[in-house]
Amino acid sequence: YAYLIVDKHSGEVAAVDPADPDAVIAALRELDCRDTGLHAGDNRRLRLTTILTTHGHYDHDGGNAKMSRIFPGIRIVGGAGDGVIGATVQAKHGDILMLGGEDSRGGVQINILKTPCHTPHHVCYHVTCADANGIGNNGGDGNNNHHALFSGDTLFVGGVGKFFEGEGEAMERSLFDVILGT
Repeated sequence: YAYLIVDKHSGEVAAVDPADPDAVIAALRELDCRDTGLHAGDNRRLRLTTILTTHGHYDHDGGNAKMSRIFPGIRIVGGAGDGVIGATVQAKHGDILMLGGEDSRGGVQINILKTPCHTPHHVCYHVTCADANGIGNNGGDGNNNHHALFSGDTLFVGGVGKFFEGEGEAMERSLFDVILGT
């Protein structure tokens, strides 16, 4: 599973865990060609600038090398010390990255959450973006931010990821202190 995160104002895009580069690129092209208001006429506005990799297993980072060849200079983010293929940014817990937002509009904030257990330096990406019009579901947090968590193999709909390199205590801390505490 891979995901695309788009800053609508700048057209900057981040791909999360793009293990299958061809599928990710096809989805990006399809999104860029839709009548979404993200481009004018034949001018493509979407630009893949960032890869967010949750951990160094091939089903998550296996497409990074090909993506870096296709998109020279792309920022590849991985947890510091996790051995993510092609990582140019060694992310640590508490780091904040931005996607877009170079002017006063838009911008997607990406918060790094270290969630060890599946791998020792696994990270989740807590993404927030402001609703440009000040309308929409505020998620009950009292503001107009939209939130998403890209949890890699830490958290699934039906449970948690396999404890490859950690114990239950590490997973408990990752879930309760890091994810829910954030």
